[in-house]
Amino acid sequence: MTTVRDSSSRRVSILRRLVCCGAAAAAVVPAVALSPVSPVAQVSPAAAIAAPAARQELAPVPARFVEQQMVWLSCLDQRLYPGLPRDFYRLQCGSFVAPADWSDPDADETVTIAVSRLPSSVRPAQGVTFTNPGGPGEPGLELPLVFSQARRTALLRSQDVYGIDVRGTGASTNVTCGGPTLQPLLDPRDRRPANLALIMDSADLVARFCEGAPGLSIARVTTANTVRDLDLLRRLVRAPKVNWIGYSAGTWLGAQYADTFPGTAGRFVFDSASDVTATWQDAFELQPMGFERRLRRDFMRWVARHDNVFGLGRTPGAVLARYESIRGRLTPQAPVDNAIMLDLALAGAMYASESFIDAAMLLVDLETFLDAQRSGDVVTAAAARARISARPLPALRAPSGRRPMATDASDAAFLAITCNDTAWSGGRSRLVARSEDQGDRFPLLGPGTLNEPCAFWRVATPHLVPPSGAGMPPVLVVQSAHDPATPLEGARRTVAALPGARMLMVTGEGDHGLYAGGNACVDAAVERWITAGRLPAPGTTCRGKGLPDPLTAGLPVRPSAARAAALTAPPRNPLTGLERVRDAVRDRLTCRSRAAEGC
Repeated sequence: MTTVRDSSSRRVSILRRLVCCGAAAAAVVPAVALSPVSPVAQVSPAAAIAAPAARQELAPVPARFVEQQMVWLSCLDQRLYPGLPRDFYRLQCGSFVAPADWSDPDADETVTIAVSRLPSSVRPAQGVTFTNPGGPGEPGLELPLVFSQARRTALLRSQDVYGIDVRGTGASTNVTCGGPTLQPLLDPRDRRPANLALIMDSADLVARFCEGAPGLSIARVTTANTVRDLDLLRRLVRAPKVNWIGYSAGTWLGAQYADTFPGTAGRFVFDSASDVTATWQDAFELQPMGFERRLRRDFMRWVARHDNVFGLGRTPGAVLARYESIRGRLTPQAPVDNAIMLDLALAGAMYASESFIDAAMLLVDLETFLDAQRSGDVVTAAAARARISARPLPALRAPSGRRPMATDASDAAFLAITCNDTAWSGGRSRLVARSEDQGDRFPLLGPGTLNEPCAFWRVATPHLVPPSGAGMPPVLVVQSAHDPATPLEGARRTVAALPGARMLMVTGEGDHGLYAGGNACVDAAVERWITAGRLPAPGTTCRGKGLPDPLTAGLPVRPSAARAAALTAPPRNPLTGLERVRDAVRDRLTCRSRAAEGC
């Protein structure tokens, strides 16, 4: 299914990503059968997956990998890049080499893994915490800086916090599908057989490109291989155990690590947890329901409550009708010239409530532009276009900055992991039937679910064994009630499957990504667990931060002001905060973390 991606990628990617602002799906919101006050239909539990083969015995690590010495450099040179927050200059960058294929570690082919480290502010460190922002396949070098921005002093005083660009992406050895993974902007609402066939043909073509692309084989980018990379890193930094803070799909990776190496797994936090008990296909099939719930119960009601600001309707139904009207009126000359791009912008805003104002103002400005275009008012149309161009919504942002990595590395890594890790069932007829069913119940994303390259994947890789939980330490699962990308239902299955797992529910909240996002209750609970080993009592909840008030929060600021605030203001969502920090410093970090081509 087509999803929004961040500014480092092209406008549209063939993903249904589990990371904020890099994911949504082909947003499709027909006016029919969408009553904002009607209950959201429930999704039946994921079908039980076939019994997989037993977990294979791990090949020993050759001495040449264990004995390598990591060299740590300051990631950012203060003389070259003055004026950044102090911790930015404390961040260290390094890299290490790992087997390309951990099932044959003696082979010659290797990969380079780029790593960052923010040393604890009080020495010696009490522990080591690895982090992952999700995706899967999102770069994570900058994530420790987000914790610094969020002033997570308790964590940073006691822990050496590591950020990692996992294999396939970022400053690590990249994988590619041959170039930008663009697909035609075909509307899956159009259910003509020829249109549906073309959408699936394009997904099939992407799978073929991935299989035949040069460089690191797409088969080498798997969660199983990344788990071995992580444990090699643990050995290289001489940590007997590692703690873990994983967001979104980083919970899947964390669960696999803890199940593979329970003896070295310390205190793990799964923030916005995916369903780690099922297949990627099962996990993604929860998303249409999750986005529909977030759209109806949070965004549309919020816009209607603030009709005095936005003027888009006093009821959720009226807001929906206005959106449909704008969508149907788009012209090739409009700042957003395609209905799918508008859908993507709206869906992408569901990840973090701080984006609600931008999404609502986008609709206001688009309607103003279209009215002015029809009347011939070029001055008003130009002003509306300028406001839309300044809107910081991921789907509307053009690529920015020099990226010393394959242009589609993050997208290709995502496809590699999700298509390689677990089996995908069904063919074209199943895709069409499932998207029809999902579209009827969950019109925002459901029709787009037939756009699935993994359904056409031909790469043969061993499939993952779901984590058994045997011997795993307790896990803290932090989950918002209306998370769109990793819905609560999947997180509950994860908790039920892992002995000792404890859920911290955040009520009245729908953000994807919670720790280090300004919720003091969540931050305290996570840090008590990581630093002191104290889990919250069973049934503990935190209250959400609430939705923004456009009258007190202020309307969107100029991009230049937003960039300045990105490095100083505490983030309201850790994953949108990561996007902003990455935009500001990624080029500089990449060039210090490894000898990237062109640096």
